[in-house]
Amino acid sequence: ENANALKFIKKGAKMKTLVVLSHPNFAASRLNKALANAAKNAGAEVRHLEGLYGTDALKIDVAAEQEAFLRADRIVFLFPMMGFGVPSMLKAYIDYVLSRGFAYGQGAKIAGKQLQIAVSAGGALGEYSKHGAIKFSLNEILLPLQCYADFCELVYGRIFASCGVEPGVPDSAIEAHAARFMRLLNDELEEHEYQI
Repeated sequence: ENANALKFIKKGAKMKTLVVLSHPNFAASRLNKALANAAKNAGAEVRHLEGLYGTDALKIDVAAEQEAFLRADRIVFLFPMMGFGVPSMLKAYIDYVLSRGFAYGQGAKIAGKQLQIAVSAGGALGEYSKHGAIKFSLNEILLPLQCYADFCELVYGRIFASCGVEPGVPDSAIEAHAARFMRLLNDELEEHEYQI
């Protein structure tokens, strides 16, 4: 792993954080609801793409999303792993909002902001390795996000992962993930706590 990608440069003042949440079945999600609530409690702005725009990518208000992006020092993409990637509305957000002239190219405005990935997955963390059932790590699976961050000159943080969250997981496990996410947003998370 790139050492620069493991940690953010900490600032003296609390960073303004934007959480871009994408979950097509948010009403049924215990974990992502808990993480979104933790983000709100930490003072972050949370924008749930499907809540704002449904599942129609063409309804995304690019100007409003770009304004929200510019207000933040740190942007968190919060989503469940779907098809070994991001949900379709988050992919559309990346395509439309992080456009030429805004995110990269002449006139780009977002260089130096921090991008944090917060992903949830049903499988245990050990399955995401060359020795596990998936055969690839989360870093390998989500490499396109790091490529995009590097291309846009964003500071890419170590992936925050909540794994093994399947139906029937006890509330205490959900609460533990939410508490960990709160510590991440408050820049208090220890290195070994990022991926559980």
